[in-house]
Amino acid sequence: MDSTVVVFEKLKRVNEYESAFWSARALARTLGYSEYRHFIPVIERAKEACKKSGQPVDDHFEDVLEMIELGKTASRKIEDIKVRVRLKKSPITKLIS
Repeated sequence: MDSTVVVFEKLKRVNEYESAFWSARALARTLGYSEYRHFIPVIERAKEACKKSGQPVDDHFEDVLEMIELGKTASRKIEDIKVRVRLKKSPITKLIS
C-alpha cells in the first residue's frame, strides 16, 4: 500500500453513521503547515472548487467545534472542519493526491 494512503488512513475518523471524514487540523499538521490558520485558504480553495464543479460544499465540509483537554481539569472548544471525500468526481481528492 502506498505510504501516503497509509498516512491518510491513520488520520481517518468514522462517525456514528459509518461515514469517513478527516479533521482539517490533522490534515494541516500532516501536510506540514506550521499553523492551522495557514491551511484555511487551502480549505477555502477546495470549497470553491466544489462549487465550480457543481458539488454541494456541505457534502464535503462541515464546520465543527471540538473539545480539547487543557491539562487534567480544563478544556475548551476549538474550531475545526470535517472533510469528507467522495472519491468519484470530487475535487477534494487533489488535497490527498
